[in-house]
Amino acid sequence: MPRHKTQKWLQLLAESSSPLFISCRDRFIGTKQKAAIKQAFANAARIQPNGEPLDWLTNQYPEKWKLNNREVTFNWD
Repeated sequence: MPRHKTQKWLQLLAESSSPLFISCRDRFIGTKQKAAIKQAFANAARIQPNGEPLDWLTNQYPEKWKLNNREVTFNWD
């Protein structure tokens, strides 16, 4: 999966009240990636409402989500 999609997926999981697990090799993780992972686990550790896909009836890969009472758009292209 391309890195930009991985970052979006990480954000979606971390902010949607979904379980967050990461499996990767240290040699593939740089400083920016470590910071993003640390932030994702901090977000996932907070109590938050369940993420809700808003366009799931019209989009096979939902792009519009309600996360933490705000609408977030992910472009999966």
